Amino acid sequence: MGYPTDSTIWPTCLSSDARQLIDHFFTLADTRSDDAGPRLAQEIFTPNGEFISPQATFVGSAEISESRKNAWTVIKSRQHTVSKVYVNDARGTDLIIIGRLRTESVDGKEASMDFVARMLLNTGDQGPRVSLYRVISPPAQDPRPIV
Repeated sequence: MGYPTDSTIWPTCLSSDARQLIDHFFTLADTRSDDAGPRLAQEIFTPNGEFISPQATFVGSAEISESRKNAWTVIKSRQHTVSKVYVNDARGTDLIIIGRLRTESVDGKEASMDFVARMLLNTGDQGPRVSLYRVISPPAQDPRPIV
């Protein structure tokens, strides 16, 4: 697997296919390429999946395909690293992901913040796919506590 999950602490019940999907998701999220959004829609999410970030919500393949178009407007680079994944159900399909995001803006400012996200997986013939990815920690500029 790649840099996003090199040092991740995984639950033992999580399949290697699910681990690879998580790694692939964060690699695509950090990829500055025109095909990153369509690849997220095709390779990561279910057709009716939901991708909820602090900036916007995208539902379904068409919206997720377009989700990366403005992702690089003010960001020069971004790198997610996943520290730990927790399983929130007996089947290993409801996950809590804890990690860190490092960014550099186009004007050279660097930032780093911790993030927490919930990911729901569906399993099928093509292997696991994400039906929901939702960042649940507040954005760095949001001073409100998590309740």
